[in-house]
Amino acid sequence: MKLTFNYGKGVAVIPAAAIGKIEKASKKDIKILLILASDVTCGIDELVKRSGLKKEEVESSLAFWRGADIIEFDDGEKVKIPKTPEKEDEEAVAPVSSKKLRSEDSLPGYTTEELNSLLEKRAEYKFLIGECQQLFGKMFNPSEINIVVALSDYLGLDSEYILVLFAHLGKKEHKSVRTAEKMAHRFLDEGITDAVTLGERLRFLEGLEEVENKVRTAFGINSRALTKKEKTLIEKWLSEYHFGFDMIEKAYELTVDSTGKASLPYAGAILDRWYSEGIKSVEDAEKNISEHKKKASETAEGERGSFDTDEFLEAALKRSFDKK
Repeated sequence: MKLTFNYGKGVAVIPAAAIGKIEKASKKDIKILLILASDVTCGIDELVKRSGLKKEEVESSLAFWRGADIIEFDDGEKVKIPKTPEKEDEEAVAPVSSKKLRSEDSLPGYTTEELNSLLEKRAEYKFLIGECQQLFGKMFNPSEINIVVALSDYLGLDSEYILVLFAHLGKKEHKSVRTAEKMAHRFLDEGITDAVTLGERLRFLEGLEEVENKVRTAFGINSRALTKKEKTLIEKWLSEYHFGFDMIEKAYELTVDSTGKASLPYAGAILDRWYSEGIKSVEDAEKNISEHKKKASETAEGERGSFDTDEFLEAALKRSFDKK
């Protein structure tokens, strides 16, 4: 089957990226986009006239397409539609889900009328708010509803992304919608724009928090919060070295046996050495320790050296002090 467009006297050009937003767009939004595509010089009054919509409906549709990165406004608030690439590559046809704001920016504050209009136009927003309230086990106030709506309407996050985020926070003792807003900015800055990647990142953070709590207990630092440097160390052991808590616990035991006290930097030096030598399990670590102890005893002219002075831990201790 061969199709041919009858262009007549005019052509309407729509960015390929708009295809990814069609499902979220209302009939009014699509109508406004088509009018703009045929004549991008239209002002709001002209759009009202041509579409037969109310001014607030036109402004709402413009806000939707602007939030989706389909249209822009110049300094004079004239509408511009970004040029469509001549060749449709993956980026051109993929749904738009990239971040719209910098992390220091805040979400817009909708008026009651604007919120009611958005909730009326987008049935999925009511469902989304209801699901988020259920995950938090409470009813949201207008300010909290504003945040949930803005995460989708302004940042362009899909419902699945938002629900994954709220499900994570719903497990916390202190649940905060404002925290959800801050985390959304943070993850967008990290380039996390889809629900699958977000879920993976949140599972890692949950595992990291569990290990941090175990480390706090093991190293006797429950009386204070972990410092930024200590958090960075633990995250490196998990995300870069891919060590489990059993490896950290083994390094802790060696630290206490050798120094008589718990020390994260000293344990870190041991873990650094294990990683550099390709040691990935407690069994490998114990074998490595035995080899070093055997070597130390053989080079001590028959006199067995104590473990806290053998080559392995001596080097680890030196490295930890050098880093300081």
